This record gives sequence, C-alpha cells and structure tokens, in this order.
Amino acid sequence: MTCYAVPPAETGLPLRALASGLLPGLADFAGQLATYLGASRCVLAGSGRALLYLLLDSLRRRASREQTQVLIPAYTCYSVAAATVSSAATLILSTLVSTIW
Repeated sequence: MTCYAVPPAETGLPLRALASGLLPGLADFAGQLATYLGASRCVLAGSGRALLYLLLDSLRRRASREQTQVLIPAYTCYSVAAATVSSAATLILSTLVSTIW
C-alpha cells in the first residue's frame, strides 16, 4: 500500500488508529477494498481534502500546460478551495445563475 504525506485538515490521528493500521493482515487493505469494489486500484487517505488534493495533483501532472484550471462553486467549503490551490491548479470560482434552474 502506498502512503502519502498529505496532512488532513484539522484531524488528529490517534496512536491506536495508527497501530491498528500497521498490524499484519491489514497491509493490503487498499488492494482488498479495490477487489471488493471491482476497481483496478484504490487510493486511501486520511480525509476528503487529502484525496481531492491527490486527485487534482495527479490530473495536473498528466495535463498539458493549458489545462491547469479548476472550476468550483463560489459557495463551497474552505477545504475544496485549499486542496485546489495546494495542487498548484488555477482556481476559478463560478456563481449560480437563477436562469439555469
């Protein structure tokens, strides 16, 4: 299993949780979860923000130089914008237009 050094947002990791993750038999939890879900691979992280960062960072590395913008709603939580900025993507905020409804 691959471990990523992306800190979760304001989340402490109890020593007990860390120790249980290092026990034998749980080393390939990501692989077991991927098999269960029918996926080719599974990435685990400590928070949704960390996973969003990993996704955006992976997309940024695969994209051309012109494809570095991420469009997110203007009314969103801090973690979404922070993960976008941390991945070195250009953040574009969009607003809702009432005529779309």
